[in-house]
Amino acid sequence: LLTILIPTYNRNKDIIYNLGLLEDMILTNALSNHVSIMVSNNASTDNTKNELEKLKIQSKLNLTIFNQTCNLGLERNTLFLLEKASSEYIMFLGDDDYICGDYLKAVISILQNNREISCIIPSFRAITPEKEIIEGAGRDFDLESRIYLKGFNSCKENAFRGHQLSGLTIKRAGLWEEYTKRKVHNIYPFIFFVAYSSLNGDLYHLTDYPIKVTQELQQNKDWNYGKDGLINDIFDNYN
Repeated sequence: LLTILIPTYNRNKDIIYNLGLLEDMILTNALSNHVSIMVSNNASTDNTKNELEKLKIQSKLNLTIFNQTCNLGLERNTLFLLEKASSEYIMFLGDDDYICGDYLKAVISILQNNREISCIIPSFRAITPEKEIIEGAGRDFDLESRIYLKGFNSCKENAFRGHQLSGLTIKRAGLWEEYTKRKVHNIYPFIFFVAYSSLNGDLYHLTDYPIKVTQELQQNKDWNYGKDGLINDIFDNYN
């Protein structure tokens, strides 16, 4: 039913910790028959490759590891995973962002009971790299969960929320094909994915179980916003 897609780069401790959390929640909640995981290591220069290969041997999950021979960049690494997936739905997850078991259970339940849902968008709370909650930082955790019927109003209301990828759960069919056919090329393909999904199916804004999203200092990222805040990239997706 669902594949969790995790692009990773030079965060060997975070990705191993994250996969441990996912294994525990999947096994504890008996979700092994519904959930698989795919990780694409974007030619990390730390010990990510060795750590992932060791974990793969020990893991009880349906876990697929890809080790890229050169760095594809965030967008191409994400599209690589999307193209490889074959499940009905996919969930994107940052290597240093963390879902909880209640969120995963709720997602599976929603998808099993309503195939008209094309996208689930979570709320999130910001955390430090040391995994401490940053008080008041995040988005939508103070809103009630609700369903948006497919159409332009849903797209207008929700597409920007694709800015934050982690926990986004989307019906896979057509995503990769539409994105590549339209020659969109930017760091925010997730905004396109949410826009496309909201125009083609109902959208569930699931705010009850916020994702923990790590807020890194800019100097620790391998990309930057530039002087324009990547506003052109954002509008490419709407266009």
